[in-house]
Amino acid sequence: EFLQPNLSALNELGMRNTYEMKVDYQIWRFFTPLILHANLLHIFSNVCIQLMMVQLETSIGTYRTIGLYFISGIGGIVFSSLINDHLSVGASTAIMG
Repeated sequence: EFLQPNLSALNELGMRNTYEMKVDYQIWRFFTPLILHANLLHIFSNVCIQLMMVQLETSIGTYRTIGLYFISGIGGIVFSSLINDHLSVGASTAIMG
């Protein structure tokens, strides 16, 4: 639990909370989970995978990579919100896209 935020702090910062997205229309929760992480290992693994994406950036360009990253991330958050009601954070949806 070293440097790990608690659940209420992540919720205040905008983690994916399907209930608040649907009931309170908190649309920023479609974007903010992309920059929140659960712990240091989570950040480290996402950064390592993003460093592997450098080849993609050199082949399709910086702006297309940024566009693909955010479209995949937001699309993944929308899709996962439709499937389950679990609370989540992280850029895994953007990275998998």
